[in-house]
Amino acid sequence: MKSVLERYKLLFNPKTMNIHKKFTIFLFLISSFMYILLGILTHTIVLGSYEEREQQDMNKQIERVVKFLGHELYELDLIGREYAMRDDTYNFLYDKNQDYIDRSIADNFFVYSRLNIFILIDTEGNVVFKKAFDLEEKIEVPISENLLRYIAKHQSLFDSSEKSDGIVGFITLQDEHMIVSVSPILARHFQGSSHGILIVGRHIDENKLALLSEQTQLSISFADDREKHQSLKQISISSTLFKRKLHAWIGSGDKKYIDGYISINDMKEKSDLMLKVKTQRKIYSQGRTTIFYFIFVTVFLSIIFLTSVWFFMNRVIFNRLNILMLGLHKMGKYSDASRVSLLSKDEFSALEDEFHNMIEAIEISQKQIIHQAQHDILTNLPNRRYFYEQAEALLRKAHDENRIAAVLFIDLDHFKSINDSFAHRVGDLLLQAAAKRLKTVAPEESILSRLGGDEFLVFLSEIESVVEAEAIAKQIIKSFSKPFKIDDRQLVITASIGMSIYPLDGADLEVLINNADIAMYKVKKETKNNYKLYKSDMRNRLSGDMLRKALERDELMVYYQPQINGCTQKIEGMEALLRWKHPKLGMISPFEFIPLAEETGLIVLIGEWVLREACLQNKKWQNAGYKNICVSVNISSIQLMRQDFMESVKGILDETNLETSYLELEITESIALHKADAVIFKLQKLRDMGIRITIDDFGTGYSSLSYLERFPIDCLKIDKMFMNNIVHNPTIPKVIIGMAKSLGISVIAEGVETKEQLEEVTKLGCLIIQGYLFSEPLPVDKLGELLRENK
Repeated sequence: MKSVLERYKLLFNPKTMNIHKKFTIFLFLISSFMYILLGILTHTIVLGSYEEREQQDMNKQIERVVKFLGHELYELDLIGREYAMRDDTYNFLYDKNQDYIDRSIADNFFVYSRLNIFILIDTEGNVVFKKAFDLEEKIEVPISENLLRYIAKHQSLFDSSEKSDGIVGFITLQDEHMIVSVSPILARHFQGSSHGILIVGRHIDENKLALLSEQTQLSISFADDREKHQSLKQISISSTLFKRKLHAWIGSGDKKYIDGYISINDMKEKSDLMLKVKTQRKIYSQGRTTIFYFIFVTVFLSIIFLTSVWFFMNRVIFNRLNILMLGLHKMGKYSDASRVSLLSKDEFSALEDEFHNMIEAIEISQKQIIHQAQHDILTNLPNRRYFYEQAEALLRKAHDENRIAAVLFIDLDHFKSINDSFAHRVGDLLLQAAAKRLKTVAPEESILSRLGGDEFLVFLSEIESVVEAEAIAKQIIKSFSKPFKIDDRQLVITASIGMSIYPLDGADLEVLINNADIAMYKVKKETKNNYKLYKSDMRNRLSGDMLRKALERDELMVYYQPQINGCTQKIEGMEALLRWKHPKLGMISPFEFIPLAEETGLIVLIGEWVLREACLQNKKWQNAGYKNICVSVNISSIQLMRQDFMESVKGILDETNLETSYLELEITESIALHKADAVIFKLQKLRDMGIRITIDDFGTGYSSLSYLERFPIDCLKIDKMFMNNIVHNPTIPKVIIGMAKSLGISVIAEGVETKEQLEEVTKLGCLIIQGYLFSEPLPVDKLGELLRENK
């Protein structure tokens, strides 16, 4: 203990402390004390008093709104009682005299009384007369059936057998709010018991709130009870015009506006009508302005203070530093250490050299990181992201110059068999040799990229005709006719090429690549070692009618790919994947029929079917006693942006009786960033329900820390393209995993196919794995066997 104290005394002894440390401690203590005191004064004392005054002012504004609403109730009650006590109203119940209607209940009566409904009901509950009026259009409209059903359902509310009875209040019909007055119809001279009731009412709608906003000079709107946050301050409101209980809350919506909420009970004494009062925070703004000028003056004085400090430091330290730098200059010029002052022994002596060394190291490191992020580590070709950036720029240039362009999608034939026969090292060397050969054949102005695995892309922007593009494809095929020499082996491999032409086969890069991919699959299916131009009938072999019948005939099925814990080898989850087995065409790739489903709008029905099937199957596995695991389902942008999407998901969960914690929804980055605010709102509601949210194919789109912080995300799935290169270049997966962990987001690695990839990704800290190394997507019966083993 004594040695520790002695150490601290030596460390903070002014006699032994260097000047830099003295200055740092002095400046830190003075500035810290000043700004802490400034923060306490401004936010606790000054700004707090302004906020308190602001809330008091908002309390008065809410009371004004309540007063206006109370006058509406009072006025409506007077109108109802006046007409209920008239002799001609009483007589009308018995003689049904049309003259009474024409004289007393004409259209102009509704206009000057500002009424929307007028209903007469006899003592047996029969509607004797009913009329509804649209005050905006000034025309009679049909009476609301919802209102009539409400009256019939709640007869006890509208039973006024005593002549002194009468009620006025709010009611809600689905999404429609009204104030109604119910008055008993009495005999002449107010004698006897009630002979029926008169119901008059007004709509409380957006137009009414707009009028109320104009009268009160406030912004008044309907609010959902869910808008009322727990941190809002509840206030008490008293009003002689309201017989029912009122609740109100106040809270700051943002820096510009303050919000107030008024909850009014309906006739059934339920909190039914929630109004939001919004007004500018003038008092708060005044307080912020005052604080701004206060801080401005303080900063001005601080500048004067710091200038004085700088003058002091200039005299005490900087003069000595100049002497030091002069000595260093002489040493560098004359290489004579004796010319350097003894001051060179302090901490400034090697500052300049270390600084330059650091800058050079950072520049070299940045260049390496940028190159690795843009290129495939195995072949040193541009990766998919960098290819997209370059190709899209050239595609825009081709559009501006009215030129054609072409995309070549190249796939090596029988590469998997070579990879399996001679190990992955030979396969990697073969890919490198194939990339070099493609470089020699492809034109200099073209862009060559390795898409992943044994797939390559070539973008041709400087071509004059389709024939020229075909000639390049033929040269590529011819170049692959020569064997590759790998480790004293002569390996023969061919290439299948699909081509799409801009603008004939698509207007954007994604469509061109997809169409070239379809053409390439056509080549591999028919002949291999050849090329084909994309034709519309390659895609159009499918139709919306075929897809609709596939759904009706149970040709669609859901496969499941397990998500495995790389350490325990246990199943932690699974992804539901859609498959189509056509009776004549066989298995059809989702890449082919999913775009068709989106184009025809069938993706909504199919998406709901997949979600229902996945939830139902997961519940069956739970009932069978297997470990409760989460099933993830992919959601398209069309599904997510539908207004009834939330209700659809909730309905399916209720129907299948699956707990929300066992459902995970996957969306892509492009979906997340499309109409971001609306997507954030829906995703947050889904998370509030207990559903997990996952970003699929992360890293292939507009990966950004900013949107990860804004979006309610539980999990990221690292795209397969990063798994292909992770053994050689783990930089990007390492960054993604570290970023996710810092934000509290879990990570799943997709496309893990080798033990080397598994070892590398688990070493980086990602434990949940999905890929062919463990299991391909399986039908329900085969996955059941895995679940039994897992159990």
